[in-house]
Amino acid sequence: TSTVGTGEPMIKALDWALAQNMQASSPLNGKIDPEQLGAFGHSQGGAGTCNAGLDPRIDTIVPLSGVPLNQDAGTGTISKIKVPIFFVNTADEASGSTLIEDSFNGASAPAAYGVTISGNHDEYTDAVDDPGVPGLTSNDAKNSRAGVTAWFDWQLKAKTAARALFVGPSCGFCMGSTWKSIKTKGF
Repeated sequence: TSTVGTGEPMIKALDWALAQNMQASSPLNGKIDPEQLGAFGHSQGGAGTCNAGLDPRIDTIVPLSGVPLNQDAGTGTISKIKVPIFFVNTADEASGSTLIEDSFNGASAPAAYGVTISGNHDEYTDAVDDPGVPGLTSNDAKNSRAGVTAWFDWQLKAKTAARALFVGPSCGFCMGSTWKSIKTKGF
């Protein structure tokens, strides 16, 4: 759909899931903590994730290779987001454009910016899942998924071991071989 980047479909899905959480007959009944909500999406879905991050119910977001296009000098969506953001980018995209890193720099909320070892825009799939997608030459898909999971463990579940992967002098992702770079601000 052409509206994914607006964040509207994500907010509608959130409304639906929270309603299901309250219905006794739903398989989601009681499974969602409405006080700990995160959002993530890829590409246009990453733009939608940023726009959904303006919703006061969302506690943290992770855009994968995507940010809103309205990023004019601190007046765009990124500067208005008040929840922690983990921007994830692939090495190939980072070498060709500074848009996502610029968004990290323009964020007023605490933020992290991670670049995978290699990979392209489609790197968030897995070679096992789709061997026909070019660029899947490393474990970047697996590592980016691990990073997203760790981010949500830190931000939504307050797991200190996950926090240590992103910040501090011995930052696990910073010192390891699973990410080309990780930088943070505001923590």
